[in-house]
Amino acid sequence: MNAKTPDPEAVGMPIIRALRSLLLIVASALALAIGVAAVAAVEVLLLATVAFWSPHACTTTVHQRIAGLSNFDFEIRETGCDLFAKDATTSVFISKAGGTKKALLFKYFSPGSDAMPTIVALDEHTVQISIWRVPIIFCRRGKWETLTVKYNIGVVDYPFGGTDGDC
Repeated sequence: MNAKTPDPEAVGMPIIRALRSLLLIVASALALAIGVAAVAAVEVLLLATVAFWSPHACTTTVHQRIAGLSNFDFEIRETGCDLFAKDATTSVFISKAGGTKKALLFKYFSPGSDAMPTIVALDEHTVQISIWRVPIIFCRRGKWETLTVKYNIGVVDYPFGGTDGDC
């Protein structure tokens, strides 16, 4: 070989080394990205699992308090658990007038946020709970202590259960 012509192996070796280094950098970056994605996926699954099984995944809103009706207090609450789908129930609680210990009187699957029951006194010992539509009743008491409870429900979509024993 003459002095002016470079050796082909000498010219090709730095290019191969550079390509090999670049390939190692790309492979390392790809491995890092896969690792980060795997850790993120595990975190999302863990958080979703904790949120799903946590009692804090549901929210409860008190819509109305009625004091002193037939010498009893009533509270209407809506509890929504919206992790995967809308899942809200409305509950009516009763307590002695001024009392703090509440008992579940009526609970149903809410047909919508505008579907709150009304509670009126029919006489001194009887109240009536009215609502235009209820998809499912989970609990319905006809009597609590000395109070008789009547119900005026327009439509029950799936009429099963929902008796005193279910409360």
